Amino acid sequence: MNQQGYNPNIPVHQQSPQVAASQQGVNQNATTPTQNVPAAAPAQPAQQRDLNLLTLCRIGQETVQDIVTRFQEVFSILKQVQPPNGTQPGLTSSMDKKLKVQEQFRTIRLLFKRLRLLYEKCSDTQGIEYPHIMSFIPLKDEPDNRPEPIYTEDYKKTLQENKELTEIVSAKNRQLREVIDKLRIIIWEINTMLSMRRS
Repeated sequence: MNQQGYNPNIPVHQQSPQVAASQQGVNQNATTPTQNVPAAAPAQPAQQRDLNLLTLCRIGQETVQDIVTRFQEVFSILKQVQPPNGTQPGLTSSMDKKLKVQEQFRTIRLLFKRLRLLYEKCSDTQGIEYPHIMSFIPLKDEPDNRPEPIYTEDYKKTLQENKELTEIVSAKNRQLREVIDKLRIIIWEINTMLSMRRS
């Protein structure tokens, strides 16, 4: 009788199954009314990354490449298909290739659905008004609203000297051009006279 009773000196898991079960039930009943177990807080979903238009286009490009790869695999499988010859290995091989093709088409269908979602997501951003690219190009006929820089007296003086020297150099260049033109005319006349004298 003592062997089947509860012995506090022996751990519960080492006693008989009936005694252990009854003792665990007693412990649960004893702790249930006294302990107020708080409800488990629902797990907060992980925040999704804000996918911009560039990321969506990159995912769409990878999806298109995956679709092309899947179609290439389908074509390679179909290229290896042989007419059924009535033997068991031939039927098994044909069935395996058929299952592979069906699996590839299921995957391609899912990829096309993903591509459609990406297209709709990218099309949603077309309603956003962006400034025209021409507005970023400064044109010459537009008024310049930038504040004029403040120049010192030395800078103004140097700028005036530079302007005067530029005008002097331009005048000298015009004079040299006139001298060169006159020399060409004189040389041409001399050559003409020499040729007439020889003749």
